[in-house]
Amino acid sequence: MPLGPAAALECVAARYRGEALRIRDDDDGLVQEVRWLTPAGNVLQIEMTGPGCRFLEVEGVGQSEARILPGQTR
Repeated sequence: MPLGPAAALECVAARYRGEALRIRDDDDGLVQEVRWLTPAGNVLQIEMTGPGCRFLEVEGVGQSEARILPGQTR
């Protein structure tokens, strides 16, 4: 089941501090590719799909520092 761009951005924002630089559909439309700028200035490459917020892959420096853990506020 595809995950729309708005839902993908909402999912990433709930997990990582920062802001979106770019979002695009993969060729088949089932995977969203998000480039995410962290507060430290690092760029994360995130691939995700639906239903829900299924993160397939996250690459980039600064993931741990940008991560919002359960119970933390943004």
